[in-house]
Amino acid sequence: MMDYTLVNYRLTDSERLLNSLELEVAKDIAEQQSADMEAIIARYRQRFRDLPENNGEDT
Repeated sequence: MMDYTLVNYRLTDSERLLNSLELEVAKDIAEQQSADMEAIIARYRQRFRDLPENNGEDT
């Protein structure tokens, strides 16, 4: 039979700092990806508007 003992695990200061830094990096990456996607969408919208049959409309 397996022994399921609850282990009280505490993070050290360096582990907390590392987790915090990893979270900040993840946020920065997400913000950059979001900005990249917004730029891509804006370019495609402009290309769509520029098509002769759309007469400059974004429909």
